[in-house]
Amino acid sequence: MTKIEDSTECSKCGSLIDTSKDTYSERVPCQKCGSISRSHMVHIVENLLAVDGYGAIGKRPGKKKPFVEEMSMPEYSYSKGKIVHKYRLIDRDNDKYAEKVSDYQSGEIIHQCEEPLTEHFGHGSAKHKIYKEKKYKIFDNHRLHSGPANGAGPVSRNVSVGIKEK
Repeated sequence: MTKIEDSTECSKCGSLIDTSKDTYSERVPCQKCGSISRSHMVHIVENLLAVDGYGAIGKRPGKKKPFVEEMSMPEYSYSKGKIVHKYRLIDRDNDKYAEKVSDYQSGEIIHQCEEPLTEHFGHGSAKHKIYKEKKYKIFDNHRLHSGPANGAGPVSRNVSVGIKEK
């Protein structure tokens, strides 16, 4: 929240001056020193919340999926309309899934979930895979060996196949 305060001081002695009695053409002199020179001050105070986070992934050589993923970082919550803290742990070796979403300012826990990873399904990218149609180029084996009659090379055709993606 932004807080704005303004004040007027005497330029010579620094005492506060009430400018409500001043007019455009005439200033009321300072009650302490009699000067009519002024210093106008504007103080703007803004409160900021600085947050940081981290993310870590543990992988084994030759394996595609990491055996552990951990992140603790700020994330924008569209339902709350502000930045929240999100912690997530996916531990495949120990079959563990943990997630905690909390408000940075109040510390209120918005969402918390701890369960075995094998029971955590139907969320986000863990949703059931659907069959997708992909096109594959299939070579005609007979013509691959002998070639077409004019000797131009193997003949191919496109085939659509429904597969379940993993």
